Amino acid sequence: MCIRDRYMGIIKNSFEMKVTLLIIAFLCLAGARQMRRQHKPWYTDYVDWCVNQKEWESYCYILNLGNPKLSKIDCQTLGLWNEKLDQYNITLTPQNICDQYLTNEHVQNVTLGIFSPKDAQCGCSIPVEPKVSQQTQRMIDNCKKTVARQPYCYYAAYGTNKGYSHTASGCLGLNQLQKGVEEQLNGDNLCKNLRNNRDVFSKVLGFEPNARLECGCTQPDFKLSATYQKFADNCLKNQKNSCYYVAYTYTQSNANCVSIKSFKNIASDLTSSNFCTRMNNDKSVYSKYLSYEPKLGVECGCNA
Repeated sequence: MCIRDRYMGIIKNSFEMKVTLLIIAFLCLAGARQMRRQHKPWYTDYVDWCVNQKEWESYCYILNLGNPKLSKIDCQTLGLWNEKLDQYNITLTPQNICDQYLTNEHVQNVTLGIFSPKDAQCGCSIPVEPKVSQQTQRMIDNCKKTVARQPYCYYAAYGTNKGYSHTASGCLGLNQLQKGVEEQLNGDNLCKNLRNNRDVFSKVLGFEPNARLECGCTQPDFKLSATYQKFADNCLKNQKNSCYYVAYTYTQSNANCVSIKSFKNIASDLTSSNFCTRMNNDKSVYSKYLSYEPKLGVECGCNA
C-alpha cells in the first residue's frame, strides 16, 4: 500500500513504473535483511564462539529456550561436565547432550541449573589435534641428545576419556619405564606398546594416548667416557699382565685394573682370552669383582 500510494501518481510510463517498482522492492528486501541481521538472537555470538573453539577437547553449549524468563546458555568442555556427572554414572557426548539435558535432572542441575526445561538447543566444537608446547618440545630435543648405555625414551602423550583431557610427558631410561610392566620393553617396541598395549600405557601414562603420541628412544652408546678411557689406557700401559674392566648397571658403574696372575683365585680356567666374555656372562666370575649384576654390560681389555 505504501508503495502504491506514494508513487502511482507520479509515474506515467508503464515501463518506468515496472523498473521503479523493482528498484523499490529490492531496497525493501535489502532493508529487511539488514534489520534481521541487526536483530539476531542475543545468544548467536556466544554459540558461534563455542562451536568454533580450536582445541583438542570438545567444547559444548546448552541453550535453554523453553521459558523466555529462564533463558540461559553455558559452554564448557565435556570433561568438566562429565567429571561432575561421574557420581551419577552419566556420560555426556556431542550426540546425547540435548536429550540428556531435557530428560535428566542431574544433568540439568550440573549444567544450567534449570529444571524441567521445555526446549533446548545444543552444539559442540570439533576437536583438533593437540599441539606440543615449546617446553615439551625442548624436553624432547634434549632427550634425543642423551648419551648412555641404555636407551633413553621420550614421550608426549595426549588422550581424552569421557571428555576428560589427559597429558603426560617425560624422558626416562628404559629400566624406569619397565617398572611394573610385564611386556619386555626395548627401544624398538616401546612406542608401539604405548599406543596399543593397555597394560603398558595404563602403567606408564595412566591413560590411553588416543589424541596424540610423540615418542622415540635413543640408541645405546657403548663408547667409554673420557675418564674411563684414560683409566683403561693407564692400566694397559703401566700395569704388566693386567686387564681392566668397566662394568655398568642402570644406576652405577665400576672400574678396576686387575692382575692376570690373580685369575687363578677366581676360576681355574679364567684367562686373558676369556676374561671379557666371562665378566659379561658368568656370574661365578663377575660376582667376585662386583656387588651387582652388570646388566648394561662390561667393557674390558688385557695387555697380555
